[in-house]
Amino acid sequence: MGSYSAGTNRGMLYYNTTTNPNPVTPPTATSRYSVIPIIQMIGTALAPCVNTPPTNITISNISATSANVSWTPVAGATYVLRYRSSPAGAWVTVNLTTPLTNTYIIDNLLELTQYEVEIATICNAGPAGAFSTPVSFTTPVFHGVLMLRNIQVQPMVGFLM
Repeated sequence: MGSYSAGTNRGMLYYNTTTNPNPVTPPTATSRYSVIPIIQMIGTALAPCVNTPPTNITISNISATSANVSWTPVAGATYVLRYRSSPAGAWVTVNLTTPLTNTYIIDNLLELTQYEVEIATICNAGPAGAFSTPVSFTTPVFHGVLMLRNIQVQPMVGFLM
């Protein structure tokens, strides 16, 4: 990216973690600079909304009890996500009504269980399109700390053979 020379006292640095300054009365600079950094921002235009399933559905950060689902969003879409234990568990449906949402964390999963996820797109508050092809994943075994409480030890009478 680099920087360029702007001339003496042309660059201004101001920051404040508690107050957003009023543009009518600009703040006093914290520091002044003659060399200003060049900043380049690159955006990606989203595809227009169509009622086809989203693309690039990915399952990541899979633990014994949760998994992160993500996909490529489209402009103006909301989504319906559903998941179940495979092969024939009951579907759990989640309506994702915030535009530009493209991730969801599925919680309260069971360890060592296979699941499948499907997602449908909703455009312009219309009906949902078709669900995607199922994406499968399996939760691993739990490797945490097991806390035992109220354990009672009783003496054995006799012995086992």
